[in-house]
Amino acid sequence: MDWLEVKINTEPLYSEAICNFIHEMGVGGVVIEDQQTVEKYIESKVWDYYSEEVHVLAQGVTLKCYLPTNLQMLDTLSAIRSYVASLEESDEFSVTTTQVSEQDWENHWKKYYKTVHVTPQLVIKPRWEEYTPKPSEKVIELDPGMAFGTGTHPTTNLCMKKISTLVNEGDKCIDVGCGSGILSIAAALFGAQVIGLDIDPQAVKCAKENVELNKVQDKVEIKEGNLLSKDLPKCDILVANIIADVILNLIPQTHSVLKDNGFIVLSGIILHRQRDIIECLNNYNYAIKDIEIDGEWVAITAQRMG
Repeated sequence: MDWLEVKINTEPLYSEAICNFIHEMGVGGVVIEDQQTVEKYIESKVWDYYSEEVHVLAQGVTLKCYLPTNLQMLDTLSAIRSYVASLEESDEFSVTTTQVSEQDWENHWKKYYKTVHVTPQLVIKPRWEEYTPKPSEKVIELDPGMAFGTGTHPTTNLCMKKISTLVNEGDKCIDVGCGSGILSIAAALFGAQVIGLDIDPQAVKCAKENVELNKVQDKVEIKEGNLLSKDLPKCDILVANIIADVILNLIPQTHSVLKDNGFIVLSGIILHRQRDIIECLNNYNYAIKDIEIDGEWVAITAQRMG
């Protein structure tokens, strides 16, 4: 099997949160290289033997994890990048990757990414594959690049299913953490006017390209930013496919942009964090309308009570 090594240079302050996030994304383990810990162990003689190489570790903390080259690799990598960016504003910290085989990993994953039928009416098609749609089908043509959102991850799939039943013609929608733009495009195909937001410039670039590819520029506007960005209009539906910790910080901000009786669709939530999200929604005057579970992932739909 081919693997991608993901290396994150960070500060000790953030290492635990990043490790927890990586575990929540389903990655089996994290290698932690911490110079301060190494020096402490050497001084306290915890180790009977150690290599002299441990004296030359990078400053701060280096975290490493390994992603298999499969269908979900780019989604997982993009989510890690976005999460690190949301924690840290310094240019000193970085997320870098190294392939551990001779394969061109950026293109190798494409052989695993095939046309996906999300619902009987909604189909996700890679731009490099041929597909003849049925008259009743809405087709999203996608090149996710390095951005989260291929339509195959359970969280994206759960959100798209909810969008297909919740969105009405003319609804105004905000997609927070839009990634590849897949949810923004789906909402547009079902009649919504959409603003997609992402703090990752690479995701913004990718989303804009996919919006043009699907010819929905008249319905979707992609912006770099978050809910605190200026001049956001009130919306009928807010969608956020991100992680639980970010969602918990997001929920208090939603009242500034979501109309009374508007709906919020939240996913990216690992199963054991479901209770935390529900409690937070209840605290901010949301009524839970629907909970969908796919494996270890949860999508929650709630309505803001006026």
